[in-house]
Amino acid sequence: MEFLKKLLGDKYKEDMTIEEINQAVSELDIITRDELSKYVPKTRYDKTASECADYKRKWRETLSAKEQAELELKEAQEAQNEELETLRRESKVSTYEKKYLAMGYAEDKATKIANALYDNDMDIVFDLQNEHLITVKKEVDKKTLENTPTPPAGNGDNKVGKKERNNMSLDELQKLFSEDPTQFEN
Repeated sequence: MEFLKKLLGDKYKEDMTIEEINQAVSELDIITRDELSKYVPKTRYDKTASECADYKRKWRETLSAKEQAELELKEAQEAQNEELETLRRESKVSTYEKKYLAMGYAEDKATKIANALYDNDMDIVFDLQNEHLITVKKEVDKKTLENTPTPPAGNGDNKVGKKERNNMSLDELQKLFSEDPTQFEN
């Protein structure tokens, strides 16, 4: 019972039936024997790798000096080509990264987008560019709001209201009308 409690965890209940236990176990993420059959045991892998190394050593011993020299030259060229490709990648990614940093990208985002661009993974490139665009737009909106002056108090049209006109004398009303007849439209 302790084993079941440990295996099922929160799903365990006292007096569970076989069907309930089977149901609870089937919902767990447990590796089946069928899945294990797809993998090679470590001991068999180690034995095979050792045999492979022995065969390679024996094969090299059977080669002539010229063949061994050609093989070593070929392996050295492959290593150089691999190193050259790595250096080219690092150089190009570094160039892309510098350009993205100059455009205001965060360092981690610049590195990620530069690698994606080199790998031609345009989905990541567009996603990161969209994120950056949203960030820049928010910053611009924030700066615009900060730099916008506070509007003047009042309604801003400098019109004299009806109450104020009622309290004016006839001379003041005539002066106001001569200066701005639109004051009397409403």
